[in-house]
Amino acid sequence: MIRPGRTLAAALLLLTMGQWTTVSAQGDCLNEDLYPFDPTTPSAEGVVTIISECSFEQEHSVITGIEAGLYYDFTLSSGGYITIRQGAVDGTVLAQGYSPVYATAATADDLFVHWNTNDACGLLDECVVTTVQRLECAPSTSTLTFAEDCDLQSYTITLDITSLGDAAALDVLVDQDGDVTTLEDQGLGQIVLGPFPISVNPIITLAHDSDEDCNRVYPIDFRSTCPFLIDCGVEATNFDFCPEPDDERNWLFTSVGTGTLRLRFLQGTISNSFGDSLRIYDGTDATGTLLFEHISEENTNLGPVGSAVNNVLPFYASIDVFSTTGSLFM
Repeated sequence: MIRPGRTLAAALLLLTMGQWTTVSAQGDCLNEDLYPFDPTTPSAEGVVTIISECSFEQEHSVITGIEAGLYYDFTLSSGGYITIRQGAVDGTVLAQGYSPVYATAATADDLFVHWNTNDACGLLDECVVTTVQRLECAPSTSTLTFAEDCDLQSYTITLDITSLGDAAALDVLVDQDGDVTTLEDQGLGQIVLGPFPISVNPIITLAHDSDEDCNRVYPIDFRSTCPFLIDCGVEATNFDFCPEPDDERNWLFTSVGTGTLRLRFLQGTISNSFGDSLRIYDGTDATGTLLFEHISEENTNLGPVGSAVNNVLPFYASIDVFSTTGSLFM
């Protein structure tokens, strides 16, 4: 990929129904390629500083202007693996893990931050945004695991708080479509959150007790492996989706009861078929009969004629398909 990376037009879908890299399972990643070529200096005011809007997860970046004893927090927009070294590209590892990751600077030497897809030092040459923030507090660390129940069409999140940072306790806020639940004064250990509908992605915030700069915010992007069960004979089920660039995902809809499963787009746009693809099959996977394929060379409205909002594209796909098998795979 050539920088700047390809950016696909986001479509709001509303529908009814480097050989030098060391590979290690424990991280300690080491990438030879440098990007950006000039060092990045974190803001002294503590605001988030963008390192690059198009880093590759096979490179490292140099951070300068370091103060010994302060905390430096790094993020990778893909959620990938970050390895923070000091003093040299292959210097001592101060911290590592999946984004976000912070380290306490041992000296005033530069930090060398390596970007990878996972703790096996996976490589990818697609654009991701990388940032650094200078902190005067230590954030918490935690992990999230998911368990889904296909019959109940729901999932739970197990939040495992492994470090409070320098906080005495944390407030855990769960924002589900604007409805916020707060669990106050949480310590180390596991908390089970939910259940949430499989179509809902909450935002989880771990609030530091004295400095909001050290809050941890986790926007959940849960991708269920369950089929969406659509009850026949009741009001249509609505979904909406706004993809990020280079996003890939699929949905399986299965009817429950007697009737015909129908999927139609009410609104939405998609870029030309050279940039975006969309296929809908009659069945449980991509071996079913192909009902729709986006092949247009033009940016296209997915809904019926006249459904476009804030654009003047004259091209309409008017997607409206029916299943003969009781399932639709998109």
